[in-house]
Amino acid sequence: DKCLVMDFAQLDYISSAGLRGLLVTAKLLKASGGAIRFANVGGNVKSVFDMSGFVSMFPIDDSVAVAIGALA
Repeated sequence: DKCLVMDFAQLDYISSAGLRGLLVTAKLLKASGGAIRFANVGGNVKSVFDMSGFVSMFPIDDSVAVAIGALA
């Protein structure tokens, strides 16, 4: 299976185009039997994820290590 962990620790901003890119990536991974998890989502990005509903659509972990462990 293909799995992807995205670390948002250094990200301060995400645009609607960025959100669409994440959705497309997640759909492609799911279609091939894979999974995606997000780690270290905070600040403005967390607010955007809350408003867009991403927090209910995708697993969000406190660290990359936790995300990798969840995929193992």
